[in-house]
Amino acid sequence: MNMSTIYLAGPIEGTSYDTSVNWRKEVEEKLKGSGIKCLSPMRDHRHLEEKSEIKFNASQGENDPTATARAITSRDRHDVLTCDAILVNLKESKKITIGTMIEFGWADMARKPIVMIMEKGNLHDHPMVNDIASFKVSSLEEGIRVIKSLLAH
Repeated sequence: MNMSTIYLAGPIEGTSYDTSVNWRKEVEEKLKGSGIKCLSPMRDHRHLEEKSEIKFNASQGENDPTATARAITSRDRHDVLTCDAILVNLKESKKITIGTMIEFGWADMARKPIVMIMEKGNLHDHPMVNDIASFKVSSLEEGIRVIKSLLAH
């Protein structure tokens, strides 16, 4: 069976490790057996587990070449450009997520379907963001349903 791949975009900086990881794990669990593989930008970042609030800084990655700003950018760009679609979870964002918006732009440039989860009044509610999103839903469950409709084998 051919596997489709989705990239799981959403806020990381300013969230806790658990907040950032748990919804991604839930998506992965609900897509088991569907022929859809999930790519998480949080993979291999267990060093952030003890963080109650993730913050990026200039010295990050000093002891881990996969955690430098360049490495994170390169891997996330590769993931977005090689996946079949992206699921962007912006629901209940506490601040604008610059990295996710960059990923949003990469996906649009590469003509990847973008499934955006966002409630009314969200900080990211912007005409360009709304126009670029292929599908707009208000819950994780709806987003998963759209992804399955797009890609499940």
